Amino acid sequence: MKRTILTMLTVSVLCLSVSTGAAGSGECNRECLAGFMTKYLNALTAHDASKLPTTKNVKYTENGVRINLNDGLWNTASAMPTYRVDVIDEKTGQVGLLDRINENGNNNWYAVRLKVEMGAKVSEIEALIVRSVSMAPSPEGGVKEPTDPHPLMMQIIPEDGQAEMRVFG
Repeated sequence: MKRTILTMLTVSVLCLSVSTGAAGSGECNRECLAGFMTKYLNALTAHDASKLPTTKNVKYTENGVRINLNDGLWNTASAMPTYRVDVIDEKTGQVGLLDRINENGNNNWYAVRLKVEMGAKVSEIEALIVRSVSMAPSPEGGVKEPTDPHPLMMQIIPEDGQAEMRVFG
């Protein structure tokens, strides 16, 4: 069950980033995009979207429903993620995240994608939260929360080893 949920969220983040494959400005490198994700998480857990630089017409969706910024998880996130994997695409100016986020005392699986325009403002936020899922017991007994991503998930693939990105239409 845990592996299925993790796989689903990972695929969701990757699909979200490919599905909006419009070219980015290229002005925001890996560190810049990761910084936007950190700003987003800080603003989210502070329940204050004004702390995140956004375009005037920022689009925010949560679990497939377009809602106002500062609604939904913006009201209920109670702690920073305990498990964080960033998926960064410099070419399109997007960053995705897979993590566990605390919401009102419950650790929920969470995936989000940000699109950064001109290296300066977030224009899209697309979030997926899997709530009320209990972790499967580990073979050692008890429930094991993930702490650090597997090192292979954090490796940067050299450009000549990357698959060509195609926009599905």
